[in-house]
Amino acid sequence: MASGQVPADGDPGQPFSSWTGATSILIGLLAVASGAYTAAIFLAGDAMRAGMADLAAAFRRRALGAAIVAGGLAIGGLAVVSSDAPDLYDGLTSSELSPIVFEVAGAMLAVSPDSLAGRLAG
Repeated sequence: MASGQVPADGDPGQPFSSWTGATSILIGLLAVASGAYTAAIFLAGDAMRAGMADLAAAFRRRALGAAIVAGGLAIGGLAVVSSDAPDLYDGLTSSELSPIVFEVAGAMLAVSPDSLAGRLAG
C-alpha cells in the first residue's frame, strides 16, 4: 500500500502483480531475516538451558549473521523505498529525529556482546 501498487478499494483485478513490487519483496525479505534472527536467539537460549554450549554458540553466530543480513537489507532498502515509495521514504528520512537513527541504534544494541545474543553464548 505504501508504494501504491495495492489498490485501496480492494480491486481484485491484479491480485498477484500488486504484491510483487520492489517494496513488497523488500518487506518480505526483512520479515524473513527478522524471523531468522528471533528464532536463532530462542534456539540459543534453549541450547544453553540444555547445557549445550557449543550448539548455543552456533545459534549465536547464526543470529549475528541474520542481524547483519537484516541490517544490510534495511540500509539497501532505503534506495528501493526512495524510488518505489517516495512518500514513505520522505516520512522515514525527513524528520529531525529520523526513525532510521533509532533503527540503527537498536540494531547496534541487538548485536552487542551485552545483548541477549551475547549473553546466551556465554
